[in-house]
Amino acid sequence: MRILVSAAFAVLALIALAVTGEKTVRTTVIIKAPAPLVWSVLTDSERYSEWNPMYVHAEGTYRVGETLVYERKGAAGERTTLQFTIREAREEEVLHQQGGTPFLFTYDHRWVLEPYDGGTRATQIEVLRGLGVWFWNPTYLKTPYVDVNTALDARVRDLQKPVPPS
Repeated sequence: MRILVSAAFAVLALIALAVTGEKTVRTTVIIKAPAPLVWSVLTDSERYSEWNPMYVHAEGTYRVGETLVYERKGAAGERTTLQFTIREAREEEVLHQQGGTPFLFTYDHRWVLEPYDGGTRATQIEVLRGLGVWFWNPTYLKTPYVDVNTALDARVRDLQKPVPPS
């Protein structure tokens, strides 16, 4: 009977850790461009390789319920494939995507676009949940997310440049 009670307690403890485990990474960039232009860059999966230093390849359609497949490039150059399901896509406002394995490790990523001083404030919010986050420090993600923000800003600025006449 003691073994059964101990096992039940251990299972309940693991469930509690899985449910309460949560860590967040947040980065913001101010882009001197309207939200429709920023949105168009974020949702153009075919062109990710041209500007995004972290997600160097993306496949899929940015519609609620659709699955996107990203190829993520790590700091040491290693590549990982991640799948996200689009949970919310409010054009020019919010792109919300989720993936992972429930209770073990999930990633919940949002882009939030807000008007700011004649331009757009673009905020990335990544909420990591599950048992795995108790054993992992996601703070290293802040630097690549800042790099993505910088690259997004540069891409939008490039698209705003006038095209010279032929």
